[in-house]
Amino acid sequence: MAACQWGLFRNLVTPSPFAPLEFLTGFIPLPFTKGEGGRIVSEGLHLFNLLLINQPYGEGLYFLYLVVEWCGQRKTKYVTGVSSIMDFNQLSWGTVCFYYRSAGDNKYSKIMKDTAFLSKLREAPFDISPAEFEEKVLLDHVNIENYDLLIGHNLAQSVLSKIVELHPEVSSLQNVTLLDCELSDSAMTEKLNKVYADLYSIQGLWLTGVSKIAHLLNDKLFAILNLNISNHFGILEGNTNLIHWLRITQQNAEEVTRDFQEQGLSGSPEKYLSGKLGYTSLGYEKPLVKFIDEYFWLCFGDNLPVPPRWVPSYIEES
Repeated sequence: MAACQWGLFRNLVTPSPFAPLEFLTGFIPLPFTKGEGGRIVSEGLHLFNLLLINQPYGEGLYFLYLVVEWCGQRKTKYVTGVSSIMDFNQLSWGTVCFYYRSAGDNKYSKIMKDTAFLSKLREAPFDISPAEFEEKVLLDHVNIENYDLLIGHNLAQSVLSKIVELHPEVSSLQNVTLLDCELSDSAMTEKLNKVYADLYSIQGLWLTGVSKIAHLLNDKLFAILNLNISNHFGILEGNTNLIHWLRITQQNAEEVTRDFQEQGLSGSPEKYLSGKLGYTSLGYEKPLVKFIDEYFWLCFGDNLPVPPRWVPSYIEES
């Protein structure tokens, strides 16, 4: 194995001391457990577990890289590109890569575990102080570092006031998920567009910040969008009609769910992945739209093919 290959892989992941070990043996979904390909991957993961027992996590990730490459050397059929429409297998690989890339997605987990704050934001935003909103949403979640922007534009108060104004629309959308959202319904798209457009009208908020705040208002419906992803899909900065982006995300959510069900797995993709990666044990279930965002973030932000190209594609049972 070339040193530069490992160097690239090491830079794409961040070892995490609290990473769950359970997914190493139980995570890979059914397409990777079928036939000869499944036997190879099973052997590889067993080897990785044996090597990991007495090794620190940094070395453990190195061994994982070796195992994945070893599996690839055993077969000749490789993944050759990245599709904008994913299946459950691709999403699963993305969640593992993103977990280490983001050190367990700590910031997102922190605010999603704060159910009291989220409930107040969605049901009674007028009870939240600008100081609390600034700390939990603008600084921690949106990650705004420009203090002149925060103070000069009185950003916390401006965003909170807008959320209070949007409360009727947000309340009517609370039981709507992206999977059951009827995007051909003009009344529905009007509500969705109003949320995006009103937040976007706030001076100092850009596309990523708008989508992150909307996501907190309904994390099962509003998908996060950053500049790299918007550039890939041709969604221009300044375009407040983001229904096209929701349709793209919905199409992927439908395909992932269909593939998950066809594999005979129980529950839902988000419940399955949250359990395997330890989010459930942290006290929350990561939503499907966030997992999809992570996949796109890796593919079009880090330019990492998911699954990595050295991973053998799943083998059809003969």
